[in-house]
Amino acid sequence: DDKTGFKIKKSKLRGVASNGMLCGASEIDLVDDIDGLLELPEDAPVGTDIREYLGLDNQILDISITPNRGDCFSVRGIAREISVINDLPVQLPEIPDNVVASDNGATPAVTVDAVEACPRYLLQSISNIDRSIDTPKWMQDALVQSGLRSHNFLVDMTNYVLMELGQPLHAFDADTIEGDIVVRLAQPDETITLLNEQTVTLTGDELVIADDKGALALAGVMGGQRSSVTDSTTNIVVESAFFNQLAIAARARRFGLHTDASQRFERGVDFELPKLALARACDLITTITGGEAGQIVTAE
Repeated sequence: DDKTGFKIKKSKLRGVASNGMLCGASEIDLVDDIDGLLELPEDAPVGTDIREYLGLDNQILDISITPNRGDCFSVRGIAREISVINDLPVQLPEIPDNVVASDNGATPAVTVDAVEACPRYLLQSISNIDRSIDTPKWMQDALVQSGLRSHNFLVDMTNYVLMELGQPLHAFDADTIEGDIVVRLAQPDETITLLNEQTVTLTGDELVIADDKGALALAGVMGGQRSSVTDSTTNIVVESAFFNQLAIAARARRFGLHTDASQRFERGVDFELPKLALARACDLITTITGGEAGQIVTAE
């Protein structure tokens, strides 16, 4: 291969002549659905370049971003930067302004007690999501080529919007939320079990998302296990917010965490981005899975 300098040629393995090489999906940066060799469909044309057939013949830019350029932690941000430098137009995804809201799945009311730490907080419920639908191949490919593993559609969708627009999102299982949502500072010695199954004891200066029962998420860092989305979740509430950099900085590190969300919030996220990202997420979910969007609740 001219690009890698690695050439597959006829050779003997354990005394047996081999004319080729077999590999698994993960070895060529594809989604690894099975633990074993990658099997092509019966109608795969023999002799076709595998890069062309599997859509691997593309370009990936690996860019080091300095901490002061939080606006470049996304495809949208890099595209905008390149367009300014080279005086080129930017091609942004088409995002509907509003998805028609259904009466199903009422969005919880939101109160923000820590306004300085969270001056903008948006929630939207999406119900009756068809979980039998897998993540589309184009989305899986985009995530894998961005260095992220594909999980299930709801997780993949939030990761996709994160990489595309730069806005961290979080999806709660709507059926696990008790009462209304409050964005507040943690209570001293309050505990929360996070998505990674780590239970942390909060000191009181961390920002949390809570319901009537207690903390649901460590804001801007990681969600909690109690309200986590599972493979059987069909009703969700999507969070899209602006968290102040100083309210998030060092909180993840305190608990030995480093997440894609904290990485961006610590560097600064566009104040106008939460509404756009929520519209993008809602459009993707309703279009791909047939979910029904509820009203957007905004607190600012």
